[in-house]
Amino acid sequence: KSDRVIDEIEIEEEKEVEGGYIGKAGEHAVLSELLFRGYNAALMSVDVGVDIMASKNNETFNIQVKTRNISKKYDAFHFNLRIISFERHNAGRTFYIFILRENGKLDYVILPLHEIEKSIEEEFIHVVGNGKIYRITIKKRDGKIYLGRKENDVSYYLNRWDAIK
Repeated sequence: KSDRVIDEIEIEEEKEVEGGYIGKAGEHAVLSELLFRGYNAALMSVDVGVDIMASKNNETFNIQVKTRNISKKYDAFHFNLRIISFERHNAGRTFYIFILRENGKLDYVILPLHEIEKSIEEEFIHVVGNGKIYRITIKKRDGKIYLGRKENDVSYYLNRWDAIK
């Protein structure tokens, strides 16, 4: 039994490392897209809820990036957002970019802060982790993108880099 426990610990550590690579790769992908679109953008040295600071036309934007592979079990993308980080950076020019990674292809759901707030208020986003985490589930169905449930169609924000303004 002790060997099985060690194996489980090693698998969990491997998942954490893999998640770190995927998260950092997602940040770099968003940084690259912003630079291509004329933003002056930089990764933050310390992650306290903002991954990228970007500016364009004398306006500054806070950007939080979340990257996930599709969950084959649930056929959805699951993201966790720490509530304390969300509340700390609850400002008008904050954007959340959810990278949906499936079969080597990346799609970007670029949501302004008000869309996240609305989804929390309408309970499309749930509180988990003893009240410390927002759980965000994004599904692709019939060519559309849903956050939470089918009533919350966010397809408009799919790959909409022009939403950052």
